[in-house]
Amino acid sequence: MKILFLSSSLAPHFGGAAFSESALSSELSKEHEVIVLSRQDRIDREFAARQGIKLVKTFTPFSVLFAFLNPWHSLNKEIQDSDIFHLNGHWFWENYFFARLCYRYQVPYVLHPRGMLWVAYRKP
Repeated sequence: MKILFLSSSLAPHFGGAAFSESALSSELSKEHEVIVLSRQDRIDREFAARQGIKLVKTFTPFSVLFAFLNPWHSLNKEIQDSDIFHLNGHWFWENYFFARLCYRYQVPYVLHPRGMLWVAYRKP
């Protein structure tokens, strides 16, 4: 199974998300082909390698928008060739476009809200 795994961060200075996402993607890669997608400005490649992540591809937020508008963009091919897409978080606007691209190409996706779905106790 080929899994696209969208990471919200792959650098330890971004906090716990980097550790939990890298651990999950590393564990999944033991039995599946996993390609981790990371924002170009939120990655530490040495950290990713130490965490056991084998394949990382970077993107810029605007490249996701371009992929949404241009069916020949390389991100479209990555999504089409995947069996499932794992989206981490919902606070980056480009995640909406990733979800729409999955819908367009009928690729199932999992949204992992990372504790952000229920915000009743926080300020709006």
